[in-house]
Amino acid sequence: MIRNYRPWYTDMLFWSIFLIDMITKQLAVSFCSVPLVIIKNLLVFRLSFNRGISWGFFHSENPFIFLILSILIFLILCFLAKYTLDQQKIGKDIFGQLLVLAGGFANFTDRIRSGGVIDFIQLSYCNHYFPVFNVADVAITLGVCIMLYSFLQSDDE
Repeated sequence: MIRNYRPWYTDMLFWSIFLIDMITKQLAVSFCSVPLVIIKNLLVFRLSFNRGISWGFFHSENPFIFLILSILIFLILCFLAKYTLDQQKIGKDIFGQLLVLAGGFANFTDRIRSGGVIDFIQLSYCNHYFPVFNVADVAITLGVCIMLYSFLQSDDE
């Protein structure tokens, strides 16, 4: 075990991402009931509640499907949390996992508190629209990219 070992869930980056996501979602709920155009034809803050998973896949108003998805997401988060602790204990870099966990737990908190994930950032170009997302989604996406890059780099060695 590393001498100055501090578990990932005490890391300031984890809590910063989690809190920034929670604060921005509350601001979106308070101020974005009507779409707020930030940059015309590019960036709009538009409030949305996602009861599915990423980009609205498996979206359903059926409470049973929402419950099953929520349980699966929680189990995946628990597995990743344990894996991250194990990797951290042997001195591995956990930056990517930390981003995924912070975003994942922030979105999971929404599922419990609000009955769905609060999304509010809408990017578009001309008539092409990217799915509505939030700060946690950005952290998860970056984290997964970093984890994939690390995995591919370790295969080359």
